[in-house]
Amino acid sequence: MGRGARPAASTPAPGPAMARRHVALSLAIIATAALGACAGDTNPVRDVAVGAGFGRTVPQRPDFVEASRPAGTDYMPVGVAAPPRALAKKTPDQVKAMEAELDGTRTGHGPMADEARRLAATPPPAPVKLDADGNAEPVPGARRRR
Repeated sequence: MGRGARPAASTPAPGPAMARRHVALSLAIIATAALGACAGDTNPVRDVAVGAGFGRTVPQRPDFVEASRPAGTDYMPVGVAAPPRALAKKTPDQVKAMEAELDGTRTGHGPMADEARRLAATPPPAPVKLDADGNAEPVPGARRRR
């Protein structure tokens, strides 16, 4: 070789390091394909499984489902005002009538609320006392079953 000439580049001999790289690359490709199975409509793993007869095909939707769902769903775009409502604004007299109805309902529920507060204020029963054998002591005034 002359002066300034470079030696010919040689490829490294395949060894354990190269084999590990190939295994790692293969595992990465397999993992990517397996995780691709989680995708929605574009799922090559599922398509291969269904084509081979292992996967489950999507069943046909019943007629009542097809009839009850619109062909396309329209979403309101961002920045566009909502369409006006069909309901008219209530007059002050209608608002006062609704308030009176709600006040009447609240007044009617007052006795039920008082009863609930009274029942909630009762003390809890005393704990059961056990004798030396582990049997419950009889409650004074209670009848025994036979």
